[in-house]
Amino acid sequence: VVQDLRPIVRLLQSQRWISAAEIGKITGYFSEDLEQAMATLKARGLHLECDAEQGYRLKTSATLIDKSRLTRLLQDEGLVSATRVSVVDVVDSTNRRLLDWGDPVTLHGQVCIAEYQSDGRGRRGRPWFGLGYQDLALSLAWRMKQGAAELSAVSLVAGLAVCDCLKDIGLSGVCLKWPNDVMSPVGKLAGILVETKSMELGYLHVVIGIGINIHNASVVKAKVGQPITDLSSMMGSIPDRTLLSAKLLSRLSCELEKIDRSGFSDYVQKWNKRDAYMGRAVIGTIGNQKIQGEGLGVDDSGAYRVRDDYGCIHRLIAGEVRLRRVADGPTEDHHA
Repeated sequence: VVQDLRPIVRLLQSQRWISAAEIGKITGYFSEDLEQAMATLKARGLHLECDAEQGYRLKTSATLIDKSRLTRLLQDEGLVSATRVSVVDVVDSTNRRLLDWGDPVTLHGQVCIAEYQSDGRGRRGRPWFGLGYQDLALSLAWRMKQGAAELSAVSLVAGLAVCDCLKDIGLSGVCLKWPNDVMSPVGKLAGILVETKSMELGYLHVVIGIGINIHNASVVKAKVGQPITDLSSMMGSIPDRTLLSAKLLSRLSCELEKIDRSGFSDYVQKWNKRDAYMGRAVIGTIGNQKIQGEGLGVDDSGAYRVRDDYGCIHRLIAGEVRLRRVADGPTEDHHA
C-alpha cells in the first residue's frame, strides 16, 4: 500500500528546518519509515536537504492542492465538478483513474488531480513527466452528445481553455501547437491527452488530461529531450495551484459545453490566431508519410492544413506537425 505523504509535505511547506522527531510526532513517520518517505519524496521531484542535527528542509517551494478551497471556488462558479473532485497524493495516471470509473451516471464532471503521477501518459503512449507537489496533473471527465468528428477537436478546444486560463492569471504570449501542445516562445508549457470511454446511456464520455509545468522545468528537461519551460520562469513568481486548477476547470467546462452544443466551427478563427506554426515552413507527419510546406491552421473539423511546395493543400486528421529544420532541406519561412 502506497502511503499518503502529504502530511510530511504540509510540514515542509514552510521551507524551515524541521527535526525528525517533530515530523515523527505529527505524522507518525519515524526512523527507517521516515527515511524511506523522504527518499520517495525526492524521487517524486522535491528538492530536500537533510542534516543530522537540524532534520529536513525543503529547498524549493512546494504547496499542496487545497481541496476544500478548490471545492468552494468551483461552487462559486456553479460547476457540476464542485461535488465531484478527487485530490490524491499519488496515482499512476489521472486519466486512467477516470477511464476506470465504474458508474456512468456519476462520471460526468468528475475531476482527478494528483500531486504526483507515477505513470503519467502523453499522446501516442509517450510518458509524461511532472514534478510532484509542484506541477499540475489534472483530468476531467465529460459527457458528450457530438459524434466522432467533433470529438477529434476536443483537444484543440482544451488547448484554448488552457491559454485563456493562463491569460486569466497574467500570462500572455502563449500559443498552440497542433494537436495538443501549449507553447511559449522558449518551449512547451503544457500538454493535453484526450481519451474516450465507451458509450454509456446513449452518451460518449471523454476524459481530458492536462499537465502544466509550473516550477523547475529544468529538472524535467533532461528526461523529455525537447525545449520546455514553466509558469514560474515566465511569470517571475509561482502561481497558486489551487486557484489555477479552479480557473482551468471553469474555462474547460464552459468550452466543452459550447463545443458539444455548437461544434468546432465557431473556434476555428480563435484557434488559428494562436497557431504557433501559421504561415511557417513545417513538416506534417502521417505515419511514414511526410508533407513539407506552409502551415495554414485548422479547418472546421479541426484537421490541420499544410500547403505543400507545389500548392496542394493537405489535411492532417492525425499525426503531428513540426517546424522544418535546415537539415530537412532549403525552404522559405513565411512567418512574419
